[in-house]
Amino acid sequence: MKMVHVALPFGPMDTPARLKTAGFVSQNSEDHMCPCCDAPFCSLVDPACFDRTQFHYRDSAKQLKWKFIHGHSDDPEVRATIAETKGVRMSILDRLPTWNGSLSIPTEIMHLFWGPGTSGQIHRVILIEGSMFTGTGKRSEVTPMDRLTGFLESIWWPNNSGRFQIKIASGGERPKADEWRNFMRVYPVAIAVAWQMWSRNADDEAPYPKKRSKIQQAIVKSRKLLHKRRIKNISRDEDAEADDYLALEDIEASHNYHSHYENILRYCAATRIFASREITPQEAIRAENFILEAFQSWAQMNCHLTPNFHFSSHVVEYINAYGPAYAWWVFPYERAIGVLGKANHNGHGSGEVEGTYMRAWWKTMLIQELLTHLQERPDQTEQDQLAICALLKAVRGGAEADWQRGTLMNYIALLSDQHESARIVFPKQFKLISLRPLGFYAIVLQFLRLHFPEFNLTSDAGEASDGIPFNSQGVRSYANVNIGGAKYGSFHHHRGKGFCYGYTRGRHAVRVEYILSVNIPRQDPPISVNLALIRCFEHHPQDANHPWSLWATDLGIATWKYNVLGSLEACHLDDLSGQFAFAPVHAPRMGRLWVTFSLDTTSQEPDNSNH
Repeated sequence: MKMVHVALPFGPMDTPARLKTAGFVSQNSEDHMCPCCDAPFCSLVDPACFDRTQFHYRDSAKQLKWKFIHGHSDDPEVRATIAETKGVRMSILDRLPTWNGSLSIPTEIMHLFWGPGTSGQIHRVILIEGSMFTGTGKRSEVTPMDRLTGFLESIWWPNNSGRFQIKIASGGERPKADEWRNFMRVYPVAIAVAWQMWSRNADDEAPYPKKRSKIQQAIVKSRKLLHKRRIKNISRDEDAEADDYLALEDIEASHNYHSHYENILRYCAATRIFASREITPQEAIRAENFILEAFQSWAQMNCHLTPNFHFSSHVVEYINAYGPAYAWWVFPYERAIGVLGKANHNGHGSGEVEGTYMRAWWKTMLIQELLTHLQERPDQTEQDQLAICALLKAVRGGAEADWQRGTLMNYIALLSDQHESARIVFPKQFKLISLRPLGFYAIVLQFLRLHFPEFNLTSDAGEASDGIPFNSQGVRSYANVNIGGAKYGSFHHHRGKGFCYGYTRGRHAVRVEYILSVNIPRQDPPISVNLALIRCFEHHPQDANHPWSLWATDLGIATWKYNVLGSLEACHLDDLSGQFAFAPVHAPRMGRLWVTFSLDTTSQEPDNSNH
């Protein structure tokens, strides 16, 4: 046994866990909702609750003093009084020299935004229960909810990106954080399609629900709750006058399409910036301004907001202290827990369960490796196909998904791979092809001549030349390739179609037709060139005329001509720079078009991504 000394500066957790662990009372406390500032619970109806310039921060030294008084008191009444009046309790973590009260319990964005957090509250409560998807009640009418569901069903996703249940649109089921995150990636366009924002006037409002409907009951309940909070909040203001008190019937949530949509754009842009692996202090402040403007607007519109909305105003403080939120969010740990949670431990404890979990973990990893091996076999038999289906069913479709979306081990491996020179990893299986019969020998030869003029390559058609003939045969063709942790596939291979779209030259959308590795002849040592044959999407001429256009760069959204691809061309595999999802959209006066959604969160989206 050897003693090891460690430091524990902070612990990212969901809101109830972080408050309880660090010795703070619940976020539902009226006077101590936030451990960082003195914003009361009832102030959630006031835009000032989301204005950092009006925050009064708590004194961490005084909080620590009362924690120790609480911990050293044997009187239950004294301890209860301290918890009620000071909002703190003693925590064992407060004895650590590296622990710093509220600063050591950062607002973890996975739970804050997507677990379901603020995203679920916005979609389910503010919009669905706020009657923003209600139709006019006419027979055979296509309601906004119908259009939303239809759009979500039309989206193409890479096989390794994770998706979401379509029922998330109606507020059903219990979506996971990954599902909420992917939903919010497409949300600005999905809502524009559902609400037909291209043809909406600035003062257009959603129709009111029918009397005695569930949505009407939810509206009445929300109105009573907000009225109660507003009275309590005004009563705390010594300068309040009688006119400041609103009657119950005067509190009504806004149904204006444009006001809600503008807030959705701000919110989705902010969460995307916050989730980037690379972020500067200026970008973090910009994201904070976006999200707080949205929350202030929703508060003015009499929408029901929860403590998580207020906690979003403190995210920048934690990013400044600990770096990008991507570095300390809990996605990889939750996924690892998900793998272990499927293990059957038969109620065993006293140390036995740990061994059971470890065996279950390695069993899952071995199944994943076996599946990968079987799926990459070049000549699969019928028995191989049956075995693959049986294994996928046994792990409930999870082996391939877990492998791609990342267990903790793969997450660590991905981070380490980013610092290695070998970013490109091919599968073991490949097929030798001849370029000339397929019709793209000239394209590959032209590419090699352009990028490697020193080799003086010539055609192998037989003409006399002083150069080196490039052989059209024996070229390796792969079904897929892993580049910097992202998987890309060949459109013409059944194991690559699920990954065959990506970006190149920054944010130009392409379809990957073939993935090739060619050898430069007569070189010692041999030189291999890895390239992709691609077809580019064509830009839509009216890209700036959409409801989201001003926010398109921050949202990672671009529009292209529908079902139009350019001629075949070659590019380096290293030029592939990210993955995207896409969907067809019918825009008034523009016809059908393709809309792409960037799934890359390495850094902020490049400006002028369509040029």
